Amino acid sequence: QSFTQRLPLFYEMIRLALMTDSTRVATLSVPGNLPVADLGLQGNYHAFSHHGKSETALKQLMVIERFQMAELGKFLQAMKDTEQPGGESLLDHTMVLAGSGMGNASSHSNKKLPILLAGGGLGNGQHHVMPETAGRRVPLCNLYTTMLERFSGTQQKPFNRATGTIDLS
Repeated sequence: QSFTQRLPLFYEMIRLALMTDSTRVATLSVPGNLPVADLGLQGNYHAFSHHGKSETALKQLMVIERFQMAELGKFLQAMKDTEQPGGESLLDHTMVLAGSGMGNASSHSNKKLPILLAGGGLGNGQHHVMPETAGRRVPLCNLYTTMLERFSGTQQKPFNRATGTIDLS
């Protein structure tokens, strides 16, 4: 099957696994070497990510990333539409983290990473830009520490470069 056929199936498998409590953690990574001919493009995702600021390559990359975000949106909606005992949705009980390891893959920069966190009873519908203090942004590990505390229900020691947690209210 093609990329556009497989990605929705992976999301559905994750939703079903969470719904049936077959797992409480799932990871989906989209490999960069996937051919994207089914999106009308010649090449693979990784090649388009190294756009070198070429307007043509950026437009082609946007085709891929718009498809990926549309599928993520469908997954989040399916999670929201999946009712759990007690009337809440599966999304209400699940933290979904989506993002990229590259803020700019063309230059292999991991600054200003695009990160989306949905569900989990968190204050959704907000856009947070982490502030800079002394020229440094709040470490992404602070978000991971916040998620871990929410997931475990206990206070956690910060790890890696974390300096604490993030108020997501």
